[in-house]
Amino acid sequence: MSNNAIIVNIQNPCDEKWNKMQPHHRGRLCMQCSKEVINFTKFDDSEIIKIIEQSKGRICGRMSVSQLDRPIEIQSKKTDQNYTKL
Repeated sequence: MSNNAIIVNIQNPCDEKWNKMQPHHRGRLCMQCSKEVINFTKFDDSEIIKIIEQSKGRICGRMSVSQLDRPIEIQSKKTDQNYTKL
């Protein structure tokens, strides 16, 4: 794995049922903990990285098995004005 990659895993999966949560902006709202649960299953790797980088702490999310426990490459940050941080 390169230095520009992360591996996403879920150490403590939530027991709340997805279908019982209220629809919300990027996924669902968990009434048990009052947190947004982001539906990452609809996002590609670059979108996942962007949300993780923008988060200010722990993130609750729903992911497919194929999105977990594998390296996700982080694009190099360019200083050129034509590039932006993911």
